[in-house]
Amino acid sequence: MKNYKTERFKTALNLYRENRFSELFEYCEKATQEEINNLELWKLFGVSAGTTGNSSIALKCLETVWTIEPNNMNLANYLRAMFHNDMAEEAIDKLYELEAEIDEDMIQHLKMILIEAADQYDLKQLLESLPKSLFEKLKNIM
Repeated sequence: MKNYKTERFKTALNLYRENRFSELFEYCEKATQEEINNLELWKLFGVSAGTTGNSSIALKCLETVWTIEPNNMNLANYLRAMFHNDMAEEAIDKLYELEAEIDEDMIQHLKMILIEAADQYDLKQLLESLPKSLFEKLKNIM
């Protein structure tokens, strides 16, 4: 596995730990241009984008993370963050795009994310809005 823990990442991580999300967003916007394949920077950029209300950028970060490492559990983390930031509809749309590439480990993580989201959303409605084949897989294990 590639080491993504560069100095830029460490600076970004400190901003994240200090909950300085607006600064983190601006920093990562530049840092990801310098380190375009740094998975960890893209993750922090996505978190800061979602937290600051930049949902379209958060989705672009999700796509970039997926491109760098397909089926990485970072997808699950992004989806969890999106649900917690009232971006369930965008998360469901992203699942439609990635449906064919989602493996069984990811299905298990999605199950946990949906269970966590049940207190914030109508779980039945969320499940029914998923792609049909993904819905069937999740329905069978829930």
